[in-house]
Amino acid sequence: MMKKTDEKLYVQIKKDLDSEMENLELNKSKHIGEIDELDNRKDWIDWINRYGIKIKGDFEKVTSELLEGLIDNIIVNPIEGKDRDDNPKQVGHQLVINFKLPIVKDSVRYKDSQNKTRGYTLVNGKKELTLNTEIPVGGRGKKKQ
Repeated sequence: MMKKTDEKLYVQIKKDLDSEMENLELNKSKHIGEIDELDNRKDWIDWINRYGIKIKGDFEKVTSELLEGLIDNIIVNPIEGKDRDDNPKQVGHQLVINFKLPIVKDSVRYKDSQNKTRGYTLVNGKKELTLNTEIPVGGRGKKKQ
Protein backbone atom coordinates (compact mmCIF):
# COMPACT_ATOMS: atom_id res chain seq x y z
CA MET A 1 0.00 0.00 0.00
CA MET A 2 3.03 2.23 -0.69
CA LYS A 3 3.55 3.02 3.01
CA LYS A 4 0.69 5.52 3.07
CA THR A 5 -1.52 3.41 5.33
CA ASP A 6 -1.39 2.70 9.00
CA GLU A 7 0.33 -0.61 9.88
CA LYS A 8 -2.79 -2.03 11.64
CA LEU A 9 -5.01 -1.12 8.71
CA TYR A 10 -2.48 -2.57 6.26
CA VAL A 11 -2.41 -5.91 8.13
CA GLN A 12 -6.23 -6.09 8.12
CA ILE A 13 -6.47 -5.24 4.38
CA LYS A 14 -3.78 -7.81 3.54
CA LYS A 15 -5.59 -10.43 5.62
CA ASP A 16 -8.92 -9.68 3.83
CA LEU A 17 -7.27 -9.78 0.40
CA ASP A 18 -5.49 -13.06 1.16
CA SER A 19 -8.78 -14.57 2.37
CA GLU A 20 -10.58 -13.44 -0.78
CA MET A 21 -7.80 -14.83 -2.97
CA GLU A 22 -8.02 -18.16 -1.14
CA ASN A 23 -11.80 -18.30 -1.75
CA LEU A 24 -11.31 -17.54 -5.44
CA GLU A 25 -8.65 -20.28 -5.74
CA LEU A 26 -11.05 -22.78 -4.09
CA ASN A 27 -13.83 -21.83 -6.52
CA LYS A 28 -11.41 -22.13 -9.43
CA SER A 29 -10.33 -25.62 -8.30
CA LYS A 30 -13.97 -26.63 -7.84
CA HIS A 31 -14.91 -25.49 -11.36
CA ILE A 32 -11.88 -27.21 -12.90
CA GLY A 33 -12.92 -30.41 -11.12
CA GLU A 34 -16.45 -30.11 -12.52
CA ILE A 35 -15.10 -29.63 -16.04
CA ASP A 36 -12.83 -32.69 -15.69
CA GLU A 37 -15.78 -34.72 -14.41
CA LEU A 38 -17.89 -33.72 -17.43
CA ASP A 39 -15.04 -34.72 -19.74
CA ASN A 40 -14.71 -38.14 -18.13
CA ARG A 41 -18.41 -38.84 -17.77
CA LYS A 42 -19.29 -42.42 -18.73
CA ASP A 43 -22.73 -41.72 -20.20
CA TRP A 44 -21.32 -40.47 -23.49
CA ILE A 45 -23.86 -39.86 -26.26
CA ASP A 46 -23.32 -42.00 -29.33
CA TRP A 47 -23.86 -39.34 -32.01
CA ILE A 48 -23.43 -41.79 -34.87
CA ASN A 49 -26.36 -43.93 -33.73
CA ARG A 50 -28.51 -40.85 -33.17
CA TYR A 51 -27.71 -39.50 -36.63
CA GLY A 52 -28.25 -42.96 -38.12
CA ILE A 53 -31.80 -43.04 -36.71
CA LYS A 54 -32.51 -39.69 -38.37
CA ILE A 55 -31.22 -40.94 -41.72
CA LYS A 56 -33.30 -44.11 -41.42
CA GLY A 57 -36.36 -41.92 -40.88
CA ASP A 58 -35.48 -39.79 -43.91
CA PHE A 59 -35.32 -42.88 -46.13
CA GLU A 60 -38.77 -44.13 -45.13
CA LYS A 61 -40.24 -41.45 -47.42
CA VAL A 62 -37.56 -40.92 -50.06
CA THR A 63 -37.86 -37.65 -51.96
CA SER A 64 -36.20 -36.68 -55.21
CA GLU A 65 -34.48 -33.86 -53.30
CA LEU A 66 -32.89 -36.38 -50.93
CA LEU A 67 -31.70 -38.55 -53.82
CA GLU A 68 -30.30 -35.55 -55.72
CA GLY A 69 -28.22 -34.72 -52.66
CA LEU A 70 -26.73 -38.22 -52.56
CA ILE A 71 -26.60 -39.56 -56.13
CA ASP A 72 -24.55 -38.07 -58.94
CA ASN A 73 -25.96 -40.29 -61.72
CA ILE A 74 -27.30 -43.75 -62.54
CA ILE A 75 -26.17 -45.68 -65.61
CA VAL A 76 -28.37 -48.54 -66.84
CA ASN A 77 -26.87 -51.21 -69.13
CA PRO A 78 -28.57 -54.32 -70.54
CA ILE A 79 -27.29 -57.74 -69.56
CA GLU A 80 -27.20 -60.05 -72.55
CA GLY A 81 -27.62 -63.80 -72.47
CA LYS A 82 -28.98 -66.61 -74.60
CA ASP A 83 -32.47 -68.04 -74.81
CA ARG A 84 -33.27 -71.77 -75.07
CA ASP A 85 -32.67 -71.68 -78.83
CA ASP A 86 -29.20 -70.19 -78.26
CA ASN A 87 -30.27 -66.81 -79.65
CA PRO A 88 -28.99 -63.59 -78.01
CA LYS A 89 -31.51 -62.10 -75.62
CA GLN A 90 -31.63 -59.49 -72.85
CA VAL A 91 -31.81 -61.29 -69.53
CA GLY A 92 -31.56 -58.33 -67.12
CA HIS A 93 -30.19 -54.90 -66.29
CA GLN A 94 -27.01 -53.64 -64.69
CA LEU A 95 -27.37 -50.45 -62.64
CA VAL A 96 -24.24 -48.44 -61.87
CA ILE A 97 -25.05 -45.86 -59.21
CA ASN A 98 -22.45 -43.10 -58.77
CA PHE A 99 -22.71 -41.30 -55.43
CA LYS A 100 -21.45 -37.79 -54.68
CA LEU A 101 -19.61 -38.98 -51.56
CA PRO A 102 -17.80 -42.27 -50.79
CA ILE A 103 -20.61 -43.80 -48.72
CA VAL A 104 -20.83 -47.32 -50.17
CA LYS A 105 -19.58 -49.71 -47.46
CA ASP A 106 -18.07 -46.90 -45.40
CA SER A 107 -17.76 -47.53 -41.69
CA VAL A 108 -16.59 -46.31 -38.32
CA ARG A 109 -13.64 -47.92 -36.55
CA TYR A 110 -13.60 -47.28 -32.79
CA LYS A 111 -10.23 -46.94 -31.07
CA ASP A 112 -11.63 -49.06 -28.25
CA SER A 113 -14.84 -50.97 -28.93
CA GLN A 114 -15.47 -51.40 -25.20
CA ASN A 115 -15.06 -47.68 -24.45
CA LYS A 116 -16.40 -45.72 -27.43
CA THR A 117 -15.67 -42.40 -25.73
CA ARG A 118 -12.02 -42.80 -26.71
CA GLY A 119 -12.92 -41.79 -30.25
CA TYR A 120 -13.13 -43.28 -33.70
CA THR A 121 -11.85 -42.96 -37.24
CA LEU A 122 -13.94 -42.96 -40.38
CA VAL A 123 -13.18 -45.59 -42.99
CA ASN A 124 -14.03 -44.25 -46.45
CA GLY A 125 -16.11 -46.35 -48.75
CA LYS A 126 -16.52 -46.19 -52.51
CA LYS A 127 -18.52 -43.80 -54.68
CA GLU A 128 -19.86 -46.51 -56.99
CA LEU A 129 -22.38 -49.30 -56.45
CA THR A 130 -23.20 -51.88 -59.13
CA LEU A 131 -26.46 -53.84 -58.99
CA ASN A 132 -27.60 -56.59 -61.35
CA THR A 133 -31.27 -57.41 -61.83
CA GLU A 134 -32.69 -60.31 -63.79
CA ILE A 135 -35.82 -60.37 -65.91
CA PRO A 136 -38.03 -63.11 -64.49
CA VAL A 137 -38.09 -66.18 -66.73
CA GLY A 138 -41.23 -68.17 -67.06
CA GLY A 139 -44.07 -68.88 -69.35
CA ARG A 140 -47.66 -68.02 -69.12
CA GLY A 141 -49.35 -69.42 -66.09
CA LYS A 142 -51.63 -72.45 -66.32
CA LYS A 143 -55.32 -71.85 -66.72
CA LYS A 144 -57.37 -72.42 -63.62
CA GLN A 145 -59.78 -75.28 -63.95
